[in-house]
Amino acid sequence: MADGLRLKILGGGLLGAERAEEYARQLKNEVEQIPGLKANLVELPPSSPGAKGLGAPWAEVIIALGAAGALLPTIVETVKAWLLRQPPSMSIKLKDGDFEFEMNGGTSQDQVNDLLEKLLLRRSK
Repeated sequence: MADGLRLKILGGGLLGAERAEEYARQLKNEVEQIPGLKANLVELPPSSPGAKGLGAPWAEVIIALGAAGALLPTIVETVKAWLLRQPPSMSIKLKDGDFEFEMNGGTSQDQVNDLLEKLLLRRSK
């Protein structure tokens, strides 16, 4: 899915792999409520033998955009609304090619609008 938008869920180091995957599934399900979108979960790599942690404290969702780039405002607003219902330590790193933006429940609407402008500009080239 080279033309996808990547959403990496970060839990401020407080998430175990199972919990991170649960959050990713919730976000994936919400994004897929947008007509015309398909999303996939990225498989977490297995923990190294002898590792003391539960695995990587993040999970990732890839949204296939293709011709659905016009849905970027709806996608970003859906992600923002989802974040507002999560613990304060939760954030999402949104990645589109080499462009990255991290947002959380405290991300201002001006910052969200700036993000949308940059994403739409990238997609219109």
